[in-house]
Amino acid sequence: MAERGYSVLMAATDPVPLAVSYDTAARMLECSPDTIRDLIAAGELHVVRIKSLARIRVSELTAFLEAGGTARGKGCYPTTPDQGPTRFGPEQVPA
Repeated sequence: MAERGYSVLMAATDPVPLAVSYDTAARMLECSPDTIRDLIAAGELHVVRIKSLARIRVSELTAFLEAGGTARGKGCYPTTPDQGPTRFGPEQVPA
């Protein structure tokens, strides 16, 4: 889906985006935009405002994944070193 007339496909010469929309962040993490909103509400991700546009830094998404994600929010996917990605609900968060 294109946002405000921009093509979703990027040419090889296009600059790498520094910040992305909630929908793009959700596609990057293979989750829903609601999960992105939950992560923001929980303080796990932070919003950058560009005038009226809310964006998330790509570097923050990368740091979030490198830190292993989170198990605090509903539907989040933390990474365990020995098992790879796992899914925990709020009642199943390991101690």
